[in-house]
Amino acid sequence: MARHTRTADDSAGARAQRTSEALTERERAVAEAVAEGASNATIAKALFMSEGTVKTHISRALTKTGLDNRVQLALLVFQAQQNSC
Repeated sequence: MARHTRTADDSAGARAQRTSEALTERERAVAEAVAEGASNATIAKALFMSEGTVKTHISRALTKTGLDNRVQLALLVFQAQQNSC
């Protein structure tokens, strides 16, 4: 059972990593900040961009990954990071 679970987790992590590779460097940076729980205003200040630009990057990242919201985006980033360790 543990081996099956680990294989399923590894597969999800690998899939998340491949999916996140579709993002540009800036979209990935914004997505990582979202995964850390940062607000749009905080992300904008940290990455030296407007809040509108942050929203655009989040929207594009959601479109490229086929996700519906920032929570799913955060989970994708987390899974991809776990797979790269």
